[in-house]
Amino acid sequence: MIVHYSFFAWRSELSRATLAALRDDFAALAQVIPEIRDFRWVINNSTEGLNQGFGEGVRIEFHDASARQRYLEHPAHVSFAADRVIPALRDGLNSVLVFDYDER
Repeated sequence: MIVHYSFFAWRSELSRATLAALRDDFAALAQVIPEIRDFRWVINNSTEGLNQGFGEGVRIEFHDASARQRYLEHPAHVSFAADRVIPALRDGLNSVLVFDYDER
């Protein structure tokens, strides 16, 4: 199983309503992209202060690396990232951190 994390540093002027809509619409991708086995929105709660502005993110499970690749290339994911996520980031793709691992 592949576990995919993406952490985001949002633009400071985004409202809570905008972030809630992003969260809900991101979660809705699981209804459109069959490769998503599990989706969770995650919020940093560390007291260490080492998150470097990455306050929220997603945790997505895939059966294998091929399923993850199909998700990454899926038109719904590509358009959501380009139209909704990237414009909301503090500094474009410099404000996203991706970490994947194989949990076998």
